[in-house]
Amino acid sequence: MYAKPPVVEVICQVTFDEAVPWSVATPGVLFQALKDEYPADPTVMGAIRTTINSAQGGEIVVDPQAARFLFSNREQNRRLVANGTCLSVNALPPYEEWPNVVARFENAATAFRDAVADFTPVSASLRYINRIVIPEPSLNVSDYFTIPIVEAHRESAIQGFITRSQILLPAESAQLTITFGSHEHDVDTESAFLLDIEVSAPTNTGDVMSTMEMLHAIENVEFESSITNKCRELFQ
Repeated sequence: MYAKPPVVEVICQVTFDEAVPWSVATPGVLFQALKDEYPADPTVMGAIRTTINSAQGGEIVVDPQAARFLFSNREQNRRLVANGTCLSVNALPPYEEWPNVVARFENAATAFRDAVADFTPVSASLRYINRIVIPEPSLNVSDYFTIPIVEAHRESAIQGFITRSQILLPAESAQLTITFGSHEHDVDTESAFLLDIEVSAPTNTGDVMSTMEMLHAIENVEFESSITNKCRELFQ
């Protein structure tokens, strides 16, 4: 456990095998079940998708599944996002420890089942987005990170980069996506980097929580394997 973790967002999500019934009234029903933990007014993420049904004389059909609804605490840093196809909990700074995140996820799944509908999970995913600030304007990336980056085959200075790898983990039947790149920084005397690690795997009704724990273990190993001891010193 670090004193100053570089995590800027955690997203813990389950995707449903089939969409559950969802109407314009459903967000209000879900809010009533969640308002003790997420009392801020719900907001809509993404536009409502509409289609024109030519068979019904040009009737406009609204698809509420396209929008996701955001429920939040008053500080706007502990969130729940849901629609008829998926459910997630998000954590923004200050850092929220994993036991609290996964407990919120379990509570959210229970509340969703009780207030909206039961669902059959088909996959689970966990994403940790890290922003690592280094108090040096110029540095060797390899001093802080173990992830290789492409450099010119001559004397040069990297001004910016981004790399993304999608990796299959056969032993866990999991998919790992690692995005690493330079990031905007606030002052000229520092450098910043984004390390985004997402892991997903198939799951089912009885295994969602154990799948989440497996994903967290994978994410932790990948994070620690991607940084050096010199980088770790920044978080102490």
